Amino acid sequence: ALNRAAALIELRQFDEAGRTVREAEGYLGILEERDALALLKTYEGQRQMGLGHWHRAKAAWEEGLAALRTFGSPADLAVTLKQVGEFYLRHGDVDEGRARLLEARSLSRKTGNDALLKETDGLLARLEGTPNPRPPT
Repeated sequence: ALNRAAALIELRQFDEAGRTVREAEGYLGILEERDALALLKTYEGQRQMGLGHWHRAKAAWEEGLAALRTFGSPADLAVTLKQVGEFYLRHGDVDEGRARLLEARSLSRKTGNDALLKETDGLLARLEGTPNPRPPT
């Protein structure tokens, strides 16, 4: 259900994605899979963004991120922070986007996810207008 919801959102089929997200929430709620429910909440944020409901999108993302911080893996949280950071930047909310990207970068380092670190650094570099935003280590 998670993969289906993500695919439908990528295809911009937001109504169908909404039904899939609600169905998956029901199944995962029964199983008490809090980390997966957190990811679903961030998918709901993407869906709301696609529907043009920015404030709803932000609320869903922040709820999902808070749950991931508590119940999710650092790797899942890092990827999701990068994605949400990008959404904020696309919407023009630079401060919120930068904050999510900086947190994603920190977690990427801690988890050793070099590919995500490179992506995050690239986004931050474009944001800052510098070739490499990494502080000296």
